Amino acid sequence: MLKGQTLVFDADDTLWENNVLFERVIDGFLDRYSAPGERESTRGLLDRIEAENAVTLGYGAEVFRQSLRDCLEQLTGRAADEQDAATIEELLTPLTIREVELIDGVAETLAALAGSHELLLLTKGDLAEQQRKVDASALAHHFRGIHIVPENGFQ
Repeated sequence: MLKGQTLVFDADDTLWENNVLFERVIDGFLDRYSAPGERESTRGLLDRIEAENAVTLGYGAEVFRQSLRDCLEQLTGRAADEQDAATIEELLTPLTIREVELIDGVAETLAALAGSHELLLLTKGDLAEQQRKVDASALAHHFRGIHIVPENGFQ
């Protein structure tokens, strides 16, 4: 039986934190790898690399890992060594763990809305990564349908 209005929700930065996690990783990367006085230019380089990689690879934690490695290589003139790889992996932990940070009030709001509305989730990105976040959120039961679509045709 259909309910009142159908409401469509995005996931990242609507239901749970996402961008803030990437910003924390970027801050840690800049703390570790930008030269004194070069933080802004290093951030600009990373932003350009991310934009270029997004065109060919899509986006998400795996592509972001590659962008960090590419940035490090351009900054240092060498590929990441084992220590650099370990540092990048440590920085990426908040993006790859099996938890999500729900935005305050989301669970209660969805529970209230689900009683009188049809709820759908439409999000884009890497299928496995987005599905992991949906599962970790424990919110899937509120939605009549969950649709994860690729960015730029990547999956």
